[in-house]
Amino acid sequence: MEEIVEKLLNCKILSIKVVQELWKGYGCIYRITTENKPEESIIVKYISPPNNSGDAHVQKLESFHIEDRFYRKYAAEMTLCRTPKLIASDFSVNNKFVMVMEDLDSAGYMERKLNRELVFRFILIF
Repeated sequence: MEEIVEKLLNCKILSIKVVQELWKGYGCIYRITTENKPEESIIVKYISPPNNSGDAHVQKLESFHIEDRFYRKYAAEMTLCRTPKLIASDFSVNNKFVMVMEDLDSAGYMERKLNRELVFRFILIF
């Protein structure tokens, strides 16, 4: 993961902290700092799926493509809630996927609130 992110961002990683592991061994979410902006952390979602097959596996892989598409095309248009900015993403060989995003904590949004009405309204858009 480190090598892919350093190449994608063209910089060295200074620190890495695990934020959350993804379901069923599909990867991990990390908070990292880089030499470019050591005072600001960024979030890296690294997907390295196990060698599975079947419909559930295909659906999980497709969900990562959908998430990438959301951040590329729709996140900036969200006015009802703050979403992180997509810095870079890369699908490489063997279904490995890296998504580098703004860290909302570094951007001053440390508190998280779930508004069910907004979630349902957003789901209806798709």
